[in-house]
Amino acid sequence: MKNICRIFFIGLVAFAMQGCYNDNEEQLYRFSDSNCDTTNVTYNVTINSVLKTNCTVCHSGSLANGSPQVFLDNYNGVKVVADNGKLLNSVSYITKPMPPSGKMDYCNIAKIRTWINAGSPHN
Repeated sequence: MKNICRIFFIGLVAFAMQGCYNDNEEQLYRFSDSNCDTTNVTYNVTINSVLKTNCTVCHSGSLANGSPQVFLDNYNGVKVVADNGKLLNSVSYITKPMPPSGKMDYCNIAKIRTWINAGSPHN
């Protein structure tokens, strides 16, 4: 009877562990925020504002002593990292997570994604 209980317990644990998985919260809930308007995303109004709030504290051309290689305080600097995929990968926390203080909200990431998918226009 002990062996049957052990086998049952091991089987139960094995079955329960198959139900464990790691969801990506952004993929699961990225469309759940109905307040996120990505229909009129422009660089001058939307993207520049998001980057000023979250990025240009560290990524500004006006920084002295050890200023970063990535400048996000002007269109040309943003266009470079948008076109090579580094901007979206960083703010999505896929590679080199930025900002280091914590991931920006999903709506801002969605706006950046929309702008990049539109060809990163200077509008």
